[in-house]
Amino acid sequence: MGRFLEFLDRTRYFPLLSTIHPFNLFLRLIRQNIEVYGGSISRVENLSNRSFLIFLISLSLIGILVWHMGIYFVPLLIIPVLVYLLPVIYILASKMEYLSRLNLELLPFSILLYLNASLGKGLYETFNDVNQSSLFIAFRKEFEIIQRYGIFHGKSFLDGIQRRIKNLRTGLIVKLYSSSLSGQFLGVTMGQRSLEFINDLLGNIREAFNNYVSKASEIVEVIFSIFLLVPLVAIGFQGLSSNNNGEILLIPLLFAPLIYLWISVSQPNMGIHVKIGKLQLVGLLLSTALLALPFNLLLRVGITFLATQLILFPSYLVIKRDESILADFPTILREIGDFTKLGYGIRASIQRINFDELGLHKPTVKFFDNVKKQIGMGNNIYFGSIQNEQVKFIVELLNILDRKGGEGVRVLQELSDMIYSITLSRTKLQRELSTFNILALITPVLFWFSTTSIETISSFSSSTLGLLNLGYSLTLSLLYTKLSKFTFLNPVVYISVTLISILLSILPPGLLS
Repeated sequence: MGRFLEFLDRTRYFPLLSTIHPFNLFLRLIRQNIEVYGGSISRVENLSNRSFLIFLISLSLIGILVWHMGIYFVPLLIIPVLVYLLPVIYILASKMEYLSRLNLELLPFSILLYLNASLGKGLYETFNDVNQSSLFIAFRKEFEIIQRYGIFHGKSFLDGIQRRIKNLRTGLIVKLYSSSLSGQFLGVTMGQRSLEFINDLLGNIREAFNNYVSKASEIVEVIFSIFLLVPLVAIGFQGLSSNNNGEILLIPLLFAPLIYLWISVSQPNMGIHVKIGKLQLVGLLLSTALLALPFNLLLRVGITFLATQLILFPSYLVIKRDESILADFPTILREIGDFTKLGYGIRASIQRINFDELGLHKPTVKFFDNVKKQIGMGNNIYFGSIQNEQVKFIVELLNILDRKGGEGVRVLQELSDMIYSITLSRTKLQRELSTFNILALITPVLFWFSTTSIETISSFSSSTLGLLNLGYSLTLSLLYTKLSKFTFLNPVVYISVTLISILLSILPPGLLS
């Protein structure tokens, strides 16, 4: 295999194959995108060689199938096409992932830049701060790219920043870099420039939240059309034609992954991260054994799904815990700021605060009790099992400010105000989207009412329609959960929808008449 790849690599320079080899054909595009995320061109080259090999083999096999078996296998040609484009897909996906991570880190980085500017420091010192952090993954990469450019080309740090502006071209990160450079050339203080950028960034976040509410309403209209109107029309025509082609009812379900992807692309990044433990994965696998229970198919599927949601419930509680802690942080930061005015450092202030008297959520009090223990052991401020990225960044900012000593504590009030603005916008957005949870709960009733109304003219059995109601209701609950909770995890709604669907399936079809 290795020798064949070496031979294939040499054939890339032959006139005939060089014109169609993906690495040569897309070389300019590859280099442009690699300059953005700082990837390895040799890795892309190796991937191109392997994808070209698989492309040639799969194209030959599918060509033989089409030649001998007919045009029915022509759709399989999409496989070698995707394999051939794999290097391009890889670099574009890597670029999008990198830019997405940059945008996630942009606000805490900007806040840190402003805090540094308030202390008379600039962009270089801010990069040094994040370079010591394990959370600022993308900006550590940015610093590495800038430094590497300076070393290889004998350029200064500012030249490296200008190079990044040229490579990234557009986006908020380019605006941040440009503001930092223009502030130096125009004599405007870094603090003023960074504060203006943060205000613009917070404004963009609020605008993105408002736009998402409108976008979510549009997505719900599409979901309604696909998952309610299409099945009802299909059931009606099936009954009129006396044709029992149940596969047509699966067509709306095929759109679910595309709609889920549409929602994911449209959503602002809320920093929510779902962690599923090894024991939970084992439990999910073992729960499939419940499908062998001696009940009807609807009940077996429902019981199995209920078991999976009970297994995932701890992960859901972690998300709720992190949201509570994030909501309490403005109060905590103000309290820390009051103690620092008395001359205490950030860690010393945390140890002296009585969190039970602040009216905080219980998870927040428990979290800071653990933080106190870690501080007492001489460790940094500890975020432990926290999964929410925004909470982690706030904790990391506190660690960075604490390392700065007396200078860092002077800007805690500004940090508290910024975090309060963020949490207020998040709370408002989640409140506006909460109606989707209600919509998910009434979905089983809506489907049951619709299908039982036309069951007498359809050729489908009540058991088939019961499975249809359960499958559609759970799928829509997943999409509504993604819309409103920014994650697929919502066991409370899923359990409720499953129980409602099972109970409705027991009701006699003629109940409405």
